[in-house]
Amino acid sequence: ADKHSIGSDVIKTVVCDRQGRLWIGTDKTLTYYDADCDRFKNFHIGEKTPVDHILPLDKSRLLICSEGRLWTF
Repeated sequence: ADKHSIGSDVIKTVVCDRQGRLWIGTDKTLTYYDADCDRFKNFHIGEKTPVDHILPLDKSRLLICSEGRLWTF
């Protein structure tokens, strides 16, 4: 698998943060789209943990909801 492609075909949520960056929650990863490089960067929260919701908290933090649990990233 290409490490610069989106982490899964199953997209659960998409949000832009307060800096205009695109974040994608899939059934396996939290994914950031780097528009400058035209590629994705995947972050694993646990082992293949789905990301159900993403809420930007401030300029540098996201609140992630995963299977009823909350994480800050």
